Amino acid sequence: MKKALDITKKVLVGLVVAVAVFMMIFTVISVTTFNRNDRNLFGYRAYIVNSDSMAATDFNAGDLILVKEVAPSTLVEGDIITFMSQDTDSFGETITHKIR
Repeated sequence: MKKALDITKKVLVGLVVAVAVFMMIFTVISVTTFNRNDRNLFGYRAYIVNSDSMAATDFNAGDLILVKEVAPSTLVEGDIITFMSQDTDSFGETITHKIR
């Protein structure tokens, strides 16, 4: 029984790693080929972080982040969100920030 559980665990970990690698390759190719930094894959959007504005707490420029759309009513302080800016200085840009 333990051997079967170990094999199942290894297979699941392998699948998760394979999907993550596939999404990373897909995003990098998309960015370099189509000059876009957002792609939708299985309900997730992948973005490459362009600045170090959140480097002190969460991620650095060049990091790959995965974003899934959720109901706004489920968001709480401390969640990290990605949205399209409505500000006149950055209208239409994709912004990622932590809710405070």
